Amino acid sequence: GPEPLYDVKKTIDSDYWPYDDQIDFEIDIQDTTQISELQLLIDHSPDYPYQNIYLKVNTVFPDSTSQEERLSIDLADKTGKWIGKCKTDNCKLRVYLLDKFKFPESGSYHFIFKQHSRQDSLQGINGLQLRVLPVED
Repeated sequence: GPEPLYDVKKTIDSDYWPYDDQIDFEIDIQDTTQISELQLLIDHSPDYPYQNIYLKVNTVFPDSTSQEERLSIDLADKTGKWIGKCKTDNCKLRVYLLDKFKFPESGSYHFIFKQHSRQDSLQGINGLQLRVLPVED
């Protein structure tokens, strides 16, 4: 596929993801004509105890305005089989957040992810990876 415009992975260093900890990705955008795709890759343990994960995503735009969304992402199907690609020690699920979009203005964008489950400390999430890929017309 095409070379990513942005591709950064952030790991969760402890055995759990505390409710108050956030994962922040900063992307510097100069070309507002480029059609792009925004992907999130979730790295989780095969022992993750739930079918899905709830995330709160706050997007901070270059003009300092922000937009917050809550996402429920299925990691397993209704039978309990993991949807992503799994090895013995981890599973990776690719989630398409935005498809065929243009960044509205140049500058620094922050994508801030927080776990939004009922658990204060969510076990089994190893990290998140955010990717911006160019889309060919």
